[in-house]
Amino acid sequence: MSETAGNAQGTVVAKSILSGFIYVLSGRIDDAMRESHEALQIAITADDPWMKSFGYTHYGVSCFFKGLFGEAEECLKKGLSCGQRCDHAAGIRLVSRTLGDVQTEMGRYGEAQSSYDMGLAIAQPVPEWFHWAELSKYAARISGRLGPITLDLRRDLVESKVKANQGSSAQLIGKIYLHIDDEHMDEAETWIRKAIDADERNRMPWHLAKDYALYAEFFQKKGDIPEAKEQLTKAIDLFRECGADGWVKKYEEELAQL
Repeated sequence: MSETAGNAQGTVVAKSILSGFIYVLSGRIDDAMRESHEALQIAITADDPWMKSFGYTHYGVSCFFKGLFGEAEECLKKGLSCGQRCDHAAGIRLVSRTLGDVQTEMGRYGEAQSSYDMGLAIAQPVPEWFHWAELSKYAARISGRLGPITLDLRRDLVESKVKANQGSSAQLIGKIYLHIDDEHMDEAETWIRKAIDADERNRMPWHLAKDYALYAEFFQKKGDIPEAKEQLTKAIDLFRECGADGWVKKYEEELAQL
């Protein structure tokens, strides 16, 4: 590899990691979009599949957090194609999880199942990732009413030990309890509250906004519309602060329907 190519590769990796693991987690979505887009442009210019796997994947992730679902899906699929060409397992895992999340938000639960399965097939060496993807799959399957699942609620629904995933895993567990039937509302609220506490403690505002949006859904299911509106307003305010314009629009429309 030439020095120029090596420098380009290092820049693509650095900008992608800065975007996906610093800016996204801290709720700086416009910064994440900028860094990942710059990484993608360098990768496209280099015309290197490994670099393009990073570039397309992390720009797609940024688009998802921005709320640009169509653009996110397009970039993630390109990232997947590049990742498969160069056997970039870590990239494929990230694509599969985020692509499943995009498809879940778009109501395409069957496709989301396939995306999560793709990641689960190569996630075994990374137990934390496997557990996170499995929770996502359970949540999508239940939300889409795609049939019964093999799930031991007490054994399988356990929170993450990784700081950055604590809120997300608790939120997914809360979502599963909320949607599985009408008999687990107490458990749903307990886990939603755990998600809120974790994301507040870990200073992850975008994820906290998602927690409040799920809490709004909880109160809506209980028939407490004023409280649902209050929680959804909290979510919208946080998404706006993060620069997640598409999510603001999505939840403002939902708020208008309450």
